[in-house]
Amino acid sequence: MTLRERILRGDYLIGTHITTGDFITADIFARCGFDFIWIDTEHSCMDYRTLLSCVSVIRARGVPVIVRVQNDTFSHTKRVLEMGVDGIVFPNVDTEEQARRAVASCLYPPTGIRGFGPLGSSDYGLRDSGEYIRNCGNELAILLQVESAAAVDNLEKICQVEHADGFVLGPCDLSGSLGCLGDIYSEKELATVRRMLAVLKKYGKYPGISFGMTKEDEQRFWIDLGFRFVSSGADYDYLRESALRNAGQLRSIVAGRG
Repeated sequence: MTLRERILRGDYLIGTHITTGDFITADIFARCGFDFIWIDTEHSCMDYRTLLSCVSVIRARGVPVIVRVQNDTFSHTKRVLEMGVDGIVFPNVDTEEQARRAVASCLYPPTGIRGFGPLGSSDYGLRDSGEYIRNCGNELAILLQVESAAAVDNLEKICQVEHADGFVLGPCDLSGSLGCLGDIYSEKELATVRRMLAVLKKYGKYPGISFGMTKEDEQRFWIDLGFRFVSSGADYDYLRESALRNAGQLRSIVAGRG
């Protein structure tokens, strides 16, 4: 079953983020039991070859890979699609028009505006290109991020965009748009999030969230709130937390030994 099929079915899906672009990290994550791995190109500095190495090793392990692209840079989107990713995430989608443009960039005419030139997406020609063209719209999961008050205000219209398979909350950016940057548990933020979830439920759309938190109580809070797609933690989070713990542990052992 494809990632998109599981999203449309409403399954609970868990994943984590790659931001450093290290393919060994990608390989480790792909072996850890996640339902998907999310690679970020919005905030990271990885180049295309680095991205491709991560995508390739994750795919080789049989794990779905999602890439967050740069919003409204559709030449970038096209290059990512040609790597054969299972899902794509567009950040900061605030309007119906932005949503339509994002979805169109992933689909071939007459449905969309994607240019033809499949590489890894058609297994470099080992898969019939005609078959790929016919099926890519059914195979690729297209996710839009809700990261502002404006996005929530416009969500009813955005939900009516065909092929928008799921909506992923960016809680920190949402808090900034509400005037409480970083306070993702404020009453104002949670009321807005509940309004978002109510709209998604009304239109039968899949609710997701992406954050860096790895504490169980925080993860449980957002899942209990109604999110089914949860991407949590990142490579640098794991490195930092483990390094700090190890340094502190060693420091306490050698303390006072002269």
